[in-house]
Amino acid sequence: MNLSGSWEGEFGYPADELPVTPFIARIVDNDESLSGSIVEPHLFTSGQLEAELFGDRHGTIVRFVKSYGSGEVEGYEELVHYSGELSNEEDVIAGRWVMLDWSGWFEMRRDASVPAHELSEVTVAES
Repeated sequence: MNLSGSWEGEFGYPADELPVTPFIARIVDNDESLSGSIVEPHLFTSGQLEAELFGDRHGTIVRFVKSYGSGEVEGYEELVHYSGELSNEEDVIAGRWVMLDWSGWFEMRRDASVPAHELSEVTVAES
């Protein structure tokens, strides 16, 4: 089992306060240690945001933190903690995100169009 690759997903907010937000995650799974990036639309202005992803995987349990940097983007200063479970087919991760006292749901699907070995080579080379 290896989560390396490109994943397309979306997350929602409590009580549907804000619109469902799509995202793309690029994950490198190095012996259950996760790293990578997430790209999503900027909620308050036009354009996109890129965040770092770091976490771990234990069996089918996946946990990671999304960081937008050290307060570099106004409105995106806090870490977002994700916890989910990998499907039996190893192509969907679904669970909850938490930021301070706020939480919501997320679901992400493996993008089979980007081979995992290509993504791992590119991401590791850029690091």
